[in-house]
Amino acid sequence: MLLKLVTFGFFLMLFQHGNAQNQLGVRSDNYMGMEQSWLNPGLAPLQSTTLDIHLIGAGLFFSNNYGFVENASVFSFGKNSTFITNKKLDGKKPSPGTLVSDLYDKGTITYAKFNAHLSGSSILVKINKRHSLGLFSNFRSAFSLTNMPVNLGYYAYDRKPYNQAFDITPFEGAGAVWLESGLHYGYSISRSNKQISLGVNLKYNRISESGFFSLNQSLQYTKLNPDSVFIEHPEVHFGFTTPNIDKLNWSNLNAFKPKFNFYGQGISTDVGIVMQVNSHYRSGYQYRIGFSLLDFGLSKIKKARYHSSMPIPREITLEFMQLKNTNTISELESKLSLLAFNDSTSSLKNTSFVLGMPAALS
Repeated sequence: MLLKLVTFGFFLMLFQHGNAQNQLGVRSDNYMGMEQSWLNPGLAPLQSTTLDIHLIGAGLFFSNNYGFVENASVFSFGKNSTFITNKKLDGKKPSPGTLVSDLYDKGTITYAKFNAHLSGSSILVKINKRHSLGLFSNFRSAFSLTNMPVNLGYYAYDRKPYNQAFDITPFEGAGAVWLESGLHYGYSISRSNKQISLGVNLKYNRISESGFFSLNQSLQYTKLNPDSVFIEHPEVHFGFTTPNIDKLNWSNLNAFKPKFNFYGQGISTDVGIVMQVNSHYRSGYQYRIGFSLLDFGLSKIKKARYHSSMPIPREITLEFMQLKNTNTISELESKLSLLAFNDSTSSLKNTSFVLGMPAALS
């Protein structure tokens, strides 16, 4: 039996500046119980303890290739941190303790990823050394922006001349905050010095805040002047939960007091397989090879608004000054719809949408 009071899986990378990062945290340890199954459910039947009880844990991961902070670490961010942009330095040397931020200027598509979790109580039981049963609950949040085109990078966009069209290729982003409750089952088979282990987690998800944006096809984009742009054939879709965001007024931010609640629900699953080769000469194993599909599922968001530019207007001239003095999200929605369709309500297609969970391969 193993009792874990607290585990903090700090798989942290606040600002990526270099090679890709991973999100393994401490979940690949031999005695992590149910936490192993969140990386690969097939690992749980290989747990060496008969009973594992986990009380609480936490983890955080953020990575991007749009901006960075030079010479920064997790522990350099605090109350006394001083931030300055590289542009403001203008070649001068920063004072000690100053965190210098900048944006990448390179010809690659942009991405950003954020994952955080607060794991609640969980229990994992081994039966007859072959079966594993478990119960767990997690409070999670995730956001991802993928395939943002090079032309929308800050420096690349700034260099684009006026009245010259350029392409914006498809990209999308989505995020959610949710509570998941799950049931685990795993089974392992032993043959000589090898073990094959299979596992599955079935999860019921209750969605709190969520939203998404997608540009589904390439479009022509022209900067007319600093305050207006011309867009051809925009096929844009976006949606978000509304109960809290409808209370937001930029002219009186101090009055904004969001309330936590659930606005949607759905199901998802993790499935995994692991092959373990045990050692002939000592206790333990020589190596493991595993594969898993995580968070595969859908959720229906009910208290929300879903907007779409379909049917596609042939062209839109967007005057940023027309959006000035906009204090609420609903006002912004109405103005954008008016610009696109000459009607303040035409872009609103539904008061609900379906959101895919953050599926991943491990």
